[in-house]
Amino acid sequence: MSAEALAGCFVNATRREAAGAVPPFPLAEYHWEAMEFLGWRDQRDRTRAYLVVEVDGVLRGAVLRATHTPGVHGVCALCRDVTELAGVRMFSARRAGDAGRSGNSVATLIHEDFHCNEYARRLPTPMVGALDPELFRPQRVEALQQRCIGFMRRIIG
Repeated sequence: MSAEALAGCFVNATRREAAGAVPPFPLAEYHWEAMEFLGWRDQRDRTRAYLVVEVDGVLRGAVLRATHTPGVHGVCALCRDVTELAGVRMFSARRAGDAGRSGNSVATLIHEDFHCNEYARRLPTPMVGALDPELFRPQRVEALQQRCIGFMRRIIG
C-alpha cells in the first residue's frame, strides 16, 4: 500500500485530513493479509485516529475522534476481547458525504492502542473458547473483520 493509496481511501476526510493520515510505522512493513484492519492514533493530535478496512475488496478509511476523557475499562466493540478491558475509548466518526457535512456521526468503543488484530488471534482463556481453542481463534478473527466492516459501512451510510 502506498501513501497515495492510503490518502485516497478515506471516506469522511478532507484532502488535508487525508494527507495528514501518516501511520507511525512504514507502510511497506505492514502485512495487510495478516490483519483485519489498520488503525492508529495521530502522533501530533492524540484525539485524532484513523481506521482502514477492506470493504467489498476496496480499502476504505475513516478519520476518528477520541473523547478527551482517559480510556476506561470496558469491552471494545470491534474485538470484544474480555481480557484487555483497560484502555477502551469512545471514538466517533463523521459520516461520509452529505450526512457528515450536516453534522451526523457514528461512534463506538475501541481499544485506544488499536491492537484488536493481536487480541483476536491469541489463545483463549480457559473460561472462553476452552472447548476448542483452535476453532475459537478463526471465529474471533472473522467476527472482528465483520464488525470492522460493519462499522465502516455505518460511516459510509
